[in-house]
Amino acid sequence: MGFEDSGLRQRSTTSRISSVPQVELTPPNQRILRSRDSTHSWWWSTALFLFEPIRLGCSLLFGIVKFFTSFLWSDPRNQVTDPVGDVRNFIQHFKETYGSVNTSFDVDGNSNPTESSTSDSFPPFFEGTYADAVQEAKQSLRFLIVYLHGDSHEDTHRFCKDILQSEDVLRFLRNSNELLFWGCNIESPEGYRVSRTLREHTYPFIGVIGLTNIPISESGVYSGSSTRMALLGRIEGVLEPSELVDQLNSILNEHQTAIITARLDRSEREMNAQLRREQDLAYEASLAEDRAKVAAREAQQRSAALVAEQQAKDAKRKEDLKKAHINRKRIWQNRLPPPPKFEEGSTVQLSFKMPRGSRVSRVFNLNDSIKLLYYFILSQDDSPTEFEVQSNFPKRIIPCQPFEESDVEDYIDTPDNKMDCDEPEVITDWSRKCQNDPPSFFDIDLTRPEMLFVLNKDA
Repeated sequence: MGFEDSGLRQRSTTSRISSVPQVELTPPNQRILRSRDSTHSWWWSTALFLFEPIRLGCSLLFGIVKFFTSFLWSDPRNQVTDPVGDVRNFIQHFKETYGSVNTSFDVDGNSNPTESSTSDSFPPFFEGTYADAVQEAKQSLRFLIVYLHGDSHEDTHRFCKDILQSEDVLRFLRNSNELLFWGCNIESPEGYRVSRTLREHTYPFIGVIGLTNIPISESGVYSGSSTRMALLGRIEGVLEPSELVDQLNSILNEHQTAIITARLDRSEREMNAQLRREQDLAYEASLAEDRAKVAAREAQQRSAALVAEQQAKDAKRKEDLKKAHINRKRIWQNRLPPPPKFEEGSTVQLSFKMPRGSRVSRVFNLNDSIKLLYYFILSQDDSPTEFEVQSNFPKRIIPCQPFEESDVEDYIDTPDNKMDCDEPEVITDWSRKCQNDPPSFFDIDLTRPEMLFVLNKDA
């Protein structure tokens, strides 16, 4: 399981390393500054010059021995398994080693070490890998200040204590709008990997990475320039705070044009993209408005068509009902038999007053159903469409309407139901046929001559 986890970490680290933006390490406009310790006298410089061949020989011999021994013992710094952890461990080590610590006493007299300086007294280290720092600097169009920490160098402690934490340097490094600050110990795998990439000569080492215009030449002829990430400056050795800040500002100012140009280009692209988005939104809104207008117009047209269709149906139905009433009147005018002769005891003569004031009368057989009375009134030219018959002595409604005569639509002339209004069959038998038929004149006690009133139910 441990080997599997190790493999996963190595693959993750390899993926992270491969994603580092390409950095030009030796651009033609790179500034290199190696400080010389002013405390050494001329004879010390002469001695260093005389012993330089010996130093080079020893360095070569050490390199050869290291090469062959690497086949037997691999350098653990070559195994980059937790680059973020390496960076965070260095930051924690820096704060614990170079932070000022005072001792205070609690109420029991026990000593408690406390940091006298806040987190603002430390450089604002970027808590991520070198790859993350370079990527962030490129994406945010800022400079990246790289610090490689060598514990064994004699100037390291002074540089970290007095230079990096000086007011001038801290003020410079806190300009987060313009730069990032990243550091790591070269004894850690992540710091060692970056050290092999930047190839510093001594410590402390400060590198400046950022965008710059690099000339392009073809066959020795200048053909333009390209803007790329590059190692713009190398500062090796100890400088006083003010001089270090001046050198860094000088490097940044020298390449500020590339950063400003890139920012302007990005701002222009973002403005153009925003303008395109706004135009697209406006276009979509216009399309939506047009679609809404078309939909509303189509809905209005459909509604108008439905209204017109319904009006046509209503008009046709009204006309059909009007014709149905006429058909019904004509049919029953021809179906009614002639009135019988008046005979005392077997017939009765009734008079009817129509809603418009006209009067009619007829002789009825007492044994016939009073539905004959209904159809007689229905056949009159001035009879209402819907009516009922009322007597005054006693005052009552005569139930003369037949059950089967409840729907006038039966008289609508259709292709399947042709109305023969002119030659209908005369009905001679008006006796009560079933329980639903209205009663006879005799049964309802209409045996004496009297005046009945026809009432318009639609009035």
